[in-house]
Amino acid sequence: MSGRPDAAGAGAGLGAGVGAGRGGGDAAEGRLAEGVHAAAERAGQGDLAGARRLLEGLLVEWGDRYEVLANYGLILHLAGHGAQAVTYLRRALELNPADPTLMHSLGLCLTGMNLWPEALEIFGANWEGSGDRYWTALMCGVSLSMMSEVEEAIGWYTEAHRASATAGRAASAYLLGYALCLRERWEEALPYLREAERGEGGAGDGAGARADEQLVRLLALAADPAARTGAEDPLAGWDPLPDRWLRDAGPAAGSEPPCCG
Repeated sequence: MSGRPDAAGAGAGLGAGVGAGRGGGDAAEGRLAEGVHAAAERAGQGDLAGARRLLEGLLVEWGDRYEVLANYGLILHLAGHGAQAVTYLRRALELNPADPTLMHSLGLCLTGMNLWPEALEIFGANWEGSGDRYWTALMCGVSLSMMSEVEEAIGWYTEAHRASATAGRAASAYLLGYALCLRERWEEALPYLREAERGEGGAGDGAGARADEQLVRLLALAADPAARTGAEDPLAGWDPLPDRWLRDAGPAAGSEPPCCG
């Protein structure tokens, strides 16, 4: 387990726009808007180093602007510089504390650093304002799972599964089913695990899910009490959060925190 849920499509929203230059009514604002847009294009092409250089140039003149701080923080996050990224994202959040996209970006950055309590605080605070309740609830559950707060994680995974229409449904079914197994609620877990096996919702194809050894074993344990006899802890040593299901959880279109504008 990599400890990085942001791997589930972290770059999917590049170029979509955290915040364009305000107004652009004068030459300075126009330069800012053009610079942010140019950084977006670089990032969208996978050139994070180029996007970073452009944004560093903007920081010299507009170091107190939300859109520059937010985008620079996200670029640092995607480039693997978590501690620096958090600094800039928090500064941006001070300027615009009600921005759900920015809060989501900061939450993902904190998960990438395995700072689960801090990530949970951000995702939980973002619950009401989030444009994608599925992804926000799922990440609350992920954070709690990594803190070994399984019962609370079940509540958030349930919220995520209720909120999922198509994208990510198999992943939330798996994570919910697995958490229920950890609490030995086998009968409750079984229908969710079977849904994950079918790959419903387009998050994972059924063949891929059926090839997942951990899912196959979970299905056997949940379906057959005899499979659980004789083992003190049938789930001991298992990966609590396999990367495959986080990738399949992939945020719904438009829900991934975008970079630059």
